[in-house]
Amino acid sequence: MSLAAAVLTTIALVLLRPPQQWLVRYRLGGQGAAVDWRHRSRRLPTLLAGGALIAVVSLGASPAYVLAGSTAVGVGWFWWRLRRAAREAAVRRSRSAQVAEIVDALGAELGAGILPQQAIEGLAQDLHLLGGAAAASRMGGDVAGALRTAARAPGAESLTDLAAAWDVSERAGAPMARVLDRLGDSLRDERDVQREILAGLGPAKATARLMAVLPLFGLGLGMSMGADPLSVLLGSVPGSLCLATGTALACAGVWWVDRIAVRAERA
Repeated sequence: MSLAAAVLTTIALVLLRPPQQWLVRYRLGGQGAAVDWRHRSRRLPTLLAGGALIAVVSLGASPAYVLAGSTAVGVGWFWWRLRRAAREAAVRRSRSAQVAEIVDALGAELGAGILPQQAIEGLAQDLHLLGGAAAASRMGGDVAGALRTAARAPGAESLTDLAAAWDVSERAGAPMARVLDRLGDSLRDERDVQREILAGLGPAKATARLMAVLPLFGLGLGMSMGADPLSVLLGSVPGSLCLATGTALACAGVWWVDRIAVRAERA
């Protein structure tokens, strides 16, 4: 037991280590030597899981309890990953909507006769994705390059088309308003398709989650009938193995449906 606890403690310490960039800044005595709390927060669920397992093993719990505790920790970690993926998808959709708004607003500004540099600086006050491009415009730098840099953010990939239009307009002197109108129409069509895909995938994702939690209702039904399924699942090794296997299959089903939804959304 002590050996297992030592191994788990070592794993937790390895996961707790700060990123290499922070170590370099710390050794050079430069700015930013403070602890990277964002890095820590990303690994917090893993650290909590390791701590829970260390506590269980150190207390000398039975193998059945270790399996049940590991299953509970795994479910918590899986739920956290789902929440994180949902937040990232929401941010990606928000950026995509902001890019469409940028294209429409910039096309309207140029159509009204405003210079591209003035238009992009004015829009950058409300649309933060244009911050780098506006700074490059003020300093006489590469606006198209700044737009391509901003396009690296998930959901902002369409800014590369705006950068290409900006490049052509600067080099050839071609009007950019018509190009932006067509690009805006294309982005609106893509957003309509995305909405239809999300609406179609919503029931499938909800069904997968419902099927994953149905065994809990089965446990409640068995207990209401006078049985004691928890003593089997938590008090014996075969029961704990069945619990771990069923939970893993339920999580795999939810993950599989979510992967299909993500691929369909990004297609």
